[in-house]
Amino acid sequence: MEEVFEVGVSPFVRKTNQKVEDPKTDEIISWSPSQESFIIWDELQFSKTLLPKYFNHNNFSNFYNQLIRYGFPYDPGIFELANKWFQRGKKHLLKYIKRPRNRNPQKLQQKRATRPWLDHQQFGTKNRIKKSMVKSELRGKYGCY
Repeated sequence: MEEVFEVGVSPFVRKTNQKVEDPKTDEIISWSPSQESFIIWDELQFSKTLLPKYFNHNNFSNFYNQLIRYGFPYDPGIFELANKWFQRGKKHLLKYIKRPRNRNPQKLQQKRATRPWLDHQQFGTKNRIKKSMVKSELRGKYGCY
């Protein structure tokens, strides 16, 4: 039977919750005794079996970084993770787990202005700059590429 999640729960959060809730995966990932955090018991098995099947990759670092982006605190080497909205049996709270959005679009524009070679609009149909020209310019200016 398909689990029911509220609208607005990201696929990443939904899949993570499903794996933590699944008793078949308890030796790899499960709720902590407090039921307000979860523990990844076997990083290697998690990377080999669960990540490829449910997250389409096998890179534990990518998964861990994604958790950090969703507000799970960073503590290197410790794989007990918590978020106040991620609790056992409380799927209705999952919709509140969001990746932070860029709250200051002006800062983003300023950052682009200081690094114009990263501005995707340079490669639009209007300006038609060839990648080889940009690479050549970068090579000369910054010694890269």
